[in-house]
Amino acid sequence: MPGMLYILASFTPWILYWVLSGLGLEIGVALALIVSAVLALPQLLRGELSPMDAASLLYFTLAALATYALGSRLFIEESGLLGYLALFLMALTSLAVGKPYTLQVSKRDYPPVYWSDPSFLLVNRLLTAVWAAVFLASALAYAFLGFPLSLLLSNALIAAGVALSVLLPAWLPAYLATREFRRYDWSVRVKPGTLKREDEYDVIIVGSGVGGLTCGALLAKWGYRVLVLEQHYQVGGYCSSFRRGGFTFNTGVENVSGLWAGGPVSYLLSELGLSKDDLFVRNRVRFIYKGREIEASSLEEFTAALVSMFPDEEGSIRAFFEEARRAYEECYSDLAYGVPLPAALIAKVQGPKKLLDYPRDHPHFYDWMNKTYRQKLDEFFKSEDLKTLLCALLGYLGTRPEETPASSALTAVVSYYLHGGYFPKGGAQRFADALKDYIESRGGKVLLMHRVDKILVENGEVRGVVARGKVYRSRVVVANANAKTALLELVGEEHLPKDYAEHLKSLRMSPSAFMVFLGVDMDLSGYPSIIENLDEGYSLVINSNADPGMAPAGKSSVTILTLANSRDFPERGTREYLEKKLRLAWELVRKAERVIPGLGEHVVVVDAATPRTFERYTSMPEGAIYAFDQSVGTKRPYFKTPIKGLYLASASTFPGGGIEAVVISGAICAHDIAGWGREQSPMGLRVEKGVRGRSWCTRTLGDYLEEERRVKWRIYSTLAELSGGGVIIDVGCGDSTRGILLTARDSFVVCVDAKPKRVGKEFRERLEIVVADARLLPLRDHCCSVVSFVFTLHEIDPRAHRNVVLEARRVGKYVAVAEPSPHGVELYERFWRTYRSAVSSIGLFEEYRPREYWVALLKQAGLQVLLDRVIEWRVATPREVLESVVEGIAEEWERLGIDRAHIESIRGVLSSVGEFKWSDIFLIVGVGAQLEMPR
Repeated sequence: MPGMLYILASFTPWILYWVLSGLGLEIGVALALIVSAVLALPQLLRGELSPMDAASLLYFTLAALATYALGSRLFIEESGLLGYLALFLMALTSLAVGKPYTLQVSKRDYPPVYWSDPSFLLVNRLLTAVWAAVFLASALAYAFLGFPLSLLLSNALIAAGVALSVLLPAWLPAYLATREFRRYDWSVRVKPGTLKREDEYDVIIVGSGVGGLTCGALLAKWGYRVLVLEQHYQVGGYCSSFRRGGFTFNTGVENVSGLWAGGPVSYLLSELGLSKDDLFVRNRVRFIYKGREIEASSLEEFTAALVSMFPDEEGSIRAFFEEARRAYEECYSDLAYGVPLPAALIAKVQGPKKLLDYPRDHPHFYDWMNKTYRQKLDEFFKSEDLKTLLCALLGYLGTRPEETPASSALTAVVSYYLHGGYFPKGGAQRFADALKDYIESRGGKVLLMHRVDKILVENGEVRGVVARGKVYRSRVVVANANAKTALLELVGEEHLPKDYAEHLKSLRMSPSAFMVFLGVDMDLSGYPSIIENLDEGYSLVINSNADPGMAPAGKSSVTILTLANSRDFPERGTREYLEKKLRLAWELVRKAERVIPGLGEHVVVVDAATPRTFERYTSMPEGAIYAFDQSVGTKRPYFKTPIKGLYLASASTFPGGGIEAVVISGAICAHDIAGWGREQSPMGLRVEKGVRGRSWCTRTLGDYLEEERRVKWRIYSTLAELSGGGVIIDVGCGDSTRGILLTARDSFVVCVDAKPKRVGKEFRERLEIVVADARLLPLRDHCCSVVSFVFTLHEIDPRAHRNVVLEARRVGKYVAVAEPSPHGVELYERFWRTYRSAVSSIGLFEEYRPREYWVALLKQAGLQVLLDRVIEWRVATPREVLESVVEGIAEEWERLGIDRAHIESIRGVLSSVGEFKWSDIFLIVGVGAQLEMPR
């Protein structure tokens, strides 16, 4: 709007000039000059002048001189021709000097984060070119056409220019973001659950890395018949473990991100009903740099340690982490599908406007997206030593800071400072096996020692695979192998467009690693689980300190690793290879002895892995641990390939390497196969549109109760994760059922309710009841971790909502709101409208509101939205449950004296035709701007 007002103001002198000159009045020139001067003066005082206003001032100055000093009527009689010609030259000149005049207009409507964006600049170059063409065509119309044709044509051209000015910014960014993606944005509709032949599957997954297992597990949950084929004797890819002499070692996964409350790995576990606490334990990390040690288990501790080492940079350190925190929150602020999406999918799934608004809604993260990590460090710090320390975990990307996208560093490196990293309990294999077991528990099949020799393609469409001489058929195949291997070898170059194949060949692989596995008869429990030695360039992982079960009692499982390249190692099996492997292993042990004295003397088990080892067991070219190079400019292939029905779900595609990253990749692939909410559901039952391709249907009471437990678990596990074992204040607790469930997750719960019900003695040790109204919490400032409103706020007068949330913000770090959607199946909407009408008759509230209302409420209270998630009810409510609920409501209404007509009306819901399903639930968490993210 400011831009449109500015345009209107800038054209005011021209409108006056053309109208009055058309009437033959010279006063039009004088008025136009005066208005131009008024518009230009404030800009000149600020030391700036827009091209449009500069051209206007110059033109009308010349026109005034010619008209009043020379007595010429040229500028009166040829106002159309000369005016449009002047505007054409203005637009053309602004393009020539690289400052398109529409850019000044657009800057008034868009925040600074847009101003250097390539698509924003391109849009303005095109818009300026459009207006240059409009002005030139209008000038020609006045030169060669008489009145009124010239006037009509110029007005029509201006109308077209205005229309393009509105449409082009809304359309072009999405078009540019999706242009290449749309080449292969095919769709294969799969009806899961329909009868198939023994060798036919809904989806076949080639490889069983975490990306493939994530995709398979989600699809299996949603009713798809899944087959996973793995060449190795165990699943997991790099996420695997092995045992030697009673010691357990991981093959590369030691520090996992994405396990905070809103993280993608937490999302996966939540979807599958798996427990983070059962599968992961938080690491403690020590950094060694120039002989000094930093050991921290939280962002506060890490910040304090850095400040003590670099006191002159204290302000910069705190500012850096504050901006990083904001950028990180923005990256994960809108996860409609549980994981972040690339630009092309934002445009496709959430709409072009969502993509256009992305920089405005995510200004800090967008800034990180367009810079290198080195540039961000240089923005804040002077000390090179401090910058080096903050690059300690860049090994997780395998890139140098000047080549690392800042956004990648934020999500794959800085995230560990914000939320910490986690070690897989029992070894990485246990996590991979949990995903495998889930697939099999849902009717899927996982075949080990089944190397896929060929992906079958006919007429550009996938038809299945060949493994161990047998054909397995499917119209959808997910390649969880490196893209080069999957497409150039298993598919064959002859099936690919030439430019696509050449691009694949040109992609560089990421570094690999050299790892030494030691079983030692030493108790190393006094050390942290991970030691990052920047001085000597290696990481030391004491596996048994994260999980004592990975070594015999009194002994320790140790892994030492450093980045390496395949080209530096001779062929496997040669004498030179074995000698180099042994020499490098003991070199690393000797280095580690400078941190753990005597380590080499206590070795009872030793093994090592080279890039050649990784290539052998994972079929990853060059043993690359992150698939393709993760530097700036690497153009990873999209998750959809030129072969219809063939997907990629691995480190080869967005967003890259690492457990969190491949979980994102696998989830994206699963959602696309499921149609992003547009496909048929399992057993051919209908699906509500927009509900992520999953089904809801009438099933048994057991299914309903399982679904009820899942929904509650999603809410309560999030609250418990946010609290970190601290205090949760549960507002509107009723009979304290929620509080009791939360105490089981090691949280201390304060239940607040105006009329609470009694609870058993066994829960009172970790549960306290406070009788109070939600609008005035009788609690001191900052006394808890989380204040939760679970199905509470819709029962409070909306006029009090903001004050209630402000009170909650005063009391706790995080404010969590869980509310039912007002929208659902027709019968549900009738049910809650009836309920609202009844309780309103006695002065109570029952007002369900859209998600946007609750998000805006938290923001109005000064909170930043940390988590914005939809929890879906996927199972319809059995009739016996609905009858019980309705009768309970009827009894309560009779006690409250609600009119009998309302009671009969709610009972009438039971006689309605159709299925009943509770609505989806919005779970929204806000955090105060001055507070840290959850540990």
